[in-house]
Amino acid sequence: MVLFPFSDVQPFDGWFVSQNFWPVSHEETRWEFHTYMRKPTNAGEELACEYNRAFMRDALREDLNNLEMIQSTLGSGAKKTQQLGDQEIVVRHGYKVITDHVGS
Repeated sequence: MVLFPFSDVQPFDGWFVSQNFWPVSHEETRWEFHTYMRKPTNAGEELACEYNRAFMRDALREDLNNLEMIQSTLGSGAKKTQQLGDQEIVVRHGYKVITDHVGS
């Protein structure tokens, strides 16, 4: 669930994550990521919490590594435009909403 303009919340079973994206410049964004889990009441729930924390940590590290490489490539000037594919409809819609609110 995206909260315009810079936040999203992702609910899961018994926990959720929130993200805030704060533009610093045209090349830099401050990214805040928070995980919220209810307190485990037994060993199975505690194991599930640890698994989810490790899973999110690894996924975020992978994403950050990719984002740094993408930003470096975009900043090189080798490519002047970026074509978004059909699977990026959410990204395209986000750009449309921002353009509608603040103009091109």
